[in-house]
Amino acid sequence: MKKILYSSLLFSLCSLTAMAQESGNRVYGNQGAQSGDVVRRRPVYSESATELVVTDQPNVLVTTYQFIDAKILTSVETKEYVAVFGLAQEAETLQAANKKLLDQIVGFQRGLTALGVRTEDTYVDFITQNRVYDFVVK
Repeated sequence: MKKILYSSLLFSLCSLTAMAQESGNRVYGNQGAQSGDVVRRRPVYSESATELVVTDQPNVLVTTYQFIDAKILTSVETKEYVAVFGLAQEAETLQAANKKLLDQIVGFQRGLTALGVRTEDTYVDFITQNRVYDFVVK
């Protein structure tokens, strides 16, 4: 009896992992597209067209193609869209971190303006910096 119980428990736990992997693959690439869904994104993103993010970190590159997956109701007329983004920057001082964060926000808003989003349609709600402590162990 214990053998059957342990086997069924092991099987059910493994199936949860498989479902999580399938969901991750659906978000990551086109191979997990649901039947009936219209895929409106590029199947392979360009790796050659990159631009530097507004930071001092040398290896942070962003491709010019960005994709946000969303499921929306198509039976109701859309009056507005709302997107919320979280930004973070680290620096030696709070003033330097705030300057880097504001530079990142300005660069992001400049990119939105290039896409046709008006400046008055964007709103920066709340900015906070988490403290990062550095300890030296002797």
